[in-house]
Amino acid sequence: MRLDSIYYEEDVNWSLVVVGFETEFAALKDPLFDIERDLAHQTARHWRPMQYGAFTGEVISPSDSYVLKKVALYEAAIGEIGGTISVRRLGRLGAQGQDRRHRATHLRLRSSGLCTV
Repeated sequence: MRLDSIYYEEDVNWSLVVVGFETEFAALKDPLFDIERDLAHQTARHWRPMQYGAFTGEVISPSDSYVLKKVALYEAAIGEIGGTISVRRLGRLGAQGQDRRHRATHLRLRSSGLCTV
């Protein structure tokens, strides 16, 4: 669940720390920790599904994650627009400057770590 950055306070990244060090935080006996733990798991599952799934061993489905829902919507839209054009083909088209919109979507998916092609 380690990030490339040393900062975890941004946006939803705090949840990775709480999930990763859940036992240590529980040992502090914070009366509100049960609420924080549940929120951290929910946040990580929704917004960092790949890291969360790899750490917990859970299989995260699109119905469990906002990010995976968005990816599914992008994939459906790409399928409707491109027919049978694969994501790999979209990358080649975009690299040639022929289809910038699809290339931008592909790059966003790659930078989020959700697409490896």
